[in-house]
Amino acid sequence: MLAKEQRDESAVRSRLADAVQEVVDLQIDSGIDVINDGEYVKAGAAGAYAGYIQARVTGWERRTGEDAPPPKRGGTAERDRKLFPGFYESGLWMSGSGGPVRPGFATPGRPPAPPAVKVCVEPVRYVGHEAIAADITALQYALKGKDDDTEGFIASLGPLSLGAGAVNEHYSSEEEYLMAVAEVMREEYRAITDAGLIVQVDEPEFLTTWTFYPEWKVKDLRRYLEMAVEVINHSLEGIPLEQVRFHSCWGSGHRPHTTDVELRHVVDLLMGVNAQCYAIEGGNVRHAHEWRVWEDVDLPEAGW
Repeated sequence: MLAKEQRDESAVRSRLADAVQEVVDLQIDSGIDVINDGEYVKAGAAGAYAGYIQARVTGWERRTGEDAPPPKRGGTAERDRKLFPGFYESGLWMSGSGGPVRPGFATPGRPPAPPAVKVCVEPVRYVGHEAIAADITALQYALKGKDDDTEGFIASLGPLSLGAGAVNEHYSSEEEYLMAVAEVMREEYRAITDAGLIVQVDEPEFLTTWTFYPEWKVKDLRRYLEMAVEVINHSLEGIPLEQVRFHSCWGSGHRPHTTDVELRHVVDLLMGVNAQCYAIEGGNVRHAHEWRVWEDVDLPEAGW
């Protein structure tokens, strides 16, 4: 239903509640006790995990041609692209990401250039209250009558992933701009946690930012992430620690990943995010060893 080129949106909406119920039941039957909604909203939005938020926020516009400012940074996997130009020209690297429903698609041929530059032109605002309320209701209904030890979480986009790639033409500084973006996302986080659910902040850019700036050294990334942690924590202000889990990753595109930043370079900064749980994806062979980093990290005592 979601994969159809001409989707029936009303049919998708009418099917959503049953689909959430089904995926919740499957998770419980598998022995999982921290359950999510299957992220069908995100699967149905352009850009998958990040596309859904575009209809829930305002303050940005997209420009093309002579009206567009220069891009703020390089594209996805900019570092790898310099080492494997033929692979990226082929378009096959898009397999596993970028499609409307993961695991996505593979279309030979050079990917089209981004059609527009995203620009912040006015105060950013969150306008997705009805949409997040529907997401919450669907998950709460699916969890009704389940074991008291079963918890529900909803994934919500991180402030860096929403705003860091856009050109700021409204706020007086980059820091002021990103803090405003954090306040926008806080509205969605608070809606989730006020409903008694856990929010998972999906912030791949904590680790993928390295790929956008091929000229950076590790010290440059760490300097940026110090500010980024302040932005993320600002987005979580007033939210109970025990209702927050933080996710980051190196992206799920089937590409070489040979230049991804190693977790050991930034794990101490990541631990500065005000979350009770951290979920770091190690789903490709370049990061199969990263779990060993935790052997050398002093974790807070249980009950923090």
